[in-house]
Amino acid sequence: MRFENNIIRSTTARSIGLVIEGHDIARQKWKIGHNCYRINPAVAFDLPRRASDWVQPEPFLSDDPKERSRYLRIAADHPLATAGAAGDLPAYIGPFRPGPAPKEGDWFLRLQEEK
Repeated sequence: MRFENNIIRSTTARSIGLVIEGHDIARQKWKIGHNCYRINPAVAFDLPRRASDWVQPEPFLSDDPKERSRYLRIAADHPLATAGAAGDLPAYIGPFRPGPAPKEGDWFLRLQEEK
């Protein structure tokens, strides 16, 4: 299992929630890190943050879906733009390449248009 390069938007101090019995397996076998949390996860039955994780309350250019080209995207000069796991994963954290959406060819903009 791999859980890397994600932005967790929870507002309830949740991290990666597992039953207590699953923690040892996750710690031994899962690859976890390079994630960003909106608030510091503090729930006892969640897996703890890793050294490569970030806490950024407002990482996005916009949280407003009406700002389509900026919605859920990080700035190109934001620290998360170079904080990803890299290797066979992107070097940025988050669902999209840093910066506003390109004018054409962006799958997420096309998806928003289809709604």
